[in-house]
Amino acid sequence: MKVLQLAGFKKSGKTALCEELILKAVKKGLRCAVIKNIHGELALSGKNDGERFLKAGAREVFLRQEGLVDVLKPQAGFMDLIRQSGFQYDLLFVEGFKSLPLPCIWCMKENDEVMEKENILGYFILAEKRSSIIPSRKLPLFSGLREETVENLWTLIDVLPPFPAGLDCGLCGKDCVTLYAEMMKNPSCFCPVQKEEKDVDVSINGKTLALMPFVRKLLRETVKGFLGELKGYEDGTIHITVYQKTKEEKK
Repeated sequence: MKVLQLAGFKKSGKTALCEELILKAVKKGLRCAVIKNIHGELALSGKNDGERFLKAGAREVFLRQEGLVDVLKPQAGFMDLIRQSGFQYDLLFVEGFKSLPLPCIWCMKENDEVMEKENILGYFILAEKRSSIIPSRKLPLFSGLREETVENLWTLIDVLPPFPAGLDCGLCGKDCVTLYAEMMKNPSCFCPVQKEEKDVDVSINGKTLALMPFVRKLLRETVKGFLGELKGYEDGTIHITVYQKTKEEKK
C-alpha cells in the first residue's frame, strides 16, 4: 500500500485534488481509501455526546441518523488509523496531518507562503492560471484540476514505495512513519518485517495482518505440530478458515 499526504492550509484545494486523484485511481483499477483530519464538526449530529460516552469509558459509540451510520472509537494516534485500514488498499490518501513527515503534495492558494519541508514532493494550486509561486527547491508545481495536471501529478505516485508493515515494532530503530520518510530519501532503506520471507499469511475479513517474525514462527510451528499428528497430514501449503460471527450476527 502506498501512502500520499495532501496537506495545506484551509481552502487550499486539498479535498478537490483528493477527489480527482481518487477518480484517477479508480480508473486505473486501484483500491484506495482516505484518512481525513477534520477541524470542526463532523457530518453526523451527536458527536459531542459520543465523545462524552467515550470519555466515560465506552469502547465504541454508534451514531445513527436516517440513512447514515457512524462509529466513534478512541484512537491512540495516526498509526491506529493506518492499521484500521487493514493494508487492503493499493493507495491511501492522507488529507491533513501537516506535522507528519509523509510524502506530501502541498496545496496552497496564490498568496500563501511557500512551505519548505523535506517531505514535500511538489506543490498544487487550485487556480487554473500559471502561478508566480517559485519554491526555493526545484520541485514540480501543479495548477488547476485539468486532466493533464492529474496525469502529471500521478508520476509522483508511481514512484512511491510501499508503506512499512505498520507494527511500529522497532526492529529498524524507528517508527513506521519515520521509516517511510527514510525510504523516500534512500531507496536501499527497507522495512525488516516486509523483507522477511513470508511463510505465514493471516487475514481477517480479507484484511491481511502484519506479523512480527517470531509471531509467524510461533503460528507456523504450533499449527504444524498440531496437524502433524492427524491422519492424512502431509507436507505442503496449509489453509485454515475460522468462521466467527460478528456482533451483528450474534444478535
